[in-house]
Amino acid sequence: MDDIFLLLSIASLILFLVGMTAPEKSLFWFKGQRTKSKSNKIYLTSTVLFFILCFLTSEKRSNPSNDNYKNYDKSLGSNSSDKVEDKYSNIPTEQKLAILDADTYVDNSDIKVLRIKSLLTDLASMYNEPIDSIAEYTSKAQSVLHDRGIKESCLNILTGMRRAGKVDKTTYKDAVTLFIMVEDYNH
Repeated sequence: MDDIFLLLSIASLILFLVGMTAPEKSLFWFKGQRTKSKSNKIYLTSTVLFFILCFLTSEKRSNPSNDNYKNYDKSLGSNSSDKVEDKYSNIPTEQKLAILDADTYVDNSDIKVLRIKSLLTDLASMYNEPIDSIAEYTSKAQSVLHDRGIKESCLNILTGMRRAGKVDKTTYKDAVTLFIMVEDYNH
């Protein structure tokens, strides 16, 4: 949305500059008298308005609300001092990651849940680490990427980690940190 406001702001600025010398061209759509002062008022106001709207919408995109991610991250047990919400305590880890991706409830029989479960199992055996640990670091990686404005699903992170394979004596935490750095560099 911010791209649209940016384009409208630039168009208004161009029409403002045109209106300073040729208001009849910049106010081509206006039925009344086409004067420099009318052109300046209209286009200067619209330029400022669209620029402000562009700024406001880009703030929302670059700083997404982390409330949902924090709640799901707590349910994965990343911060043991926080009380885990009761409604997430009986949900399997793979389903929690699918819920985190979808930002809404996902049924345990959903294909994404099954794919995440398969990837978690493969990565747990590859790195010789518990599934919960793999899920926790994956959700943290997604949160870091989201904080940087990169929309990446847990499923894609797990798939990328599985495709990359394992370097000897590397923990999953170190490998997923490298994944974050590569994703950040590519975007």
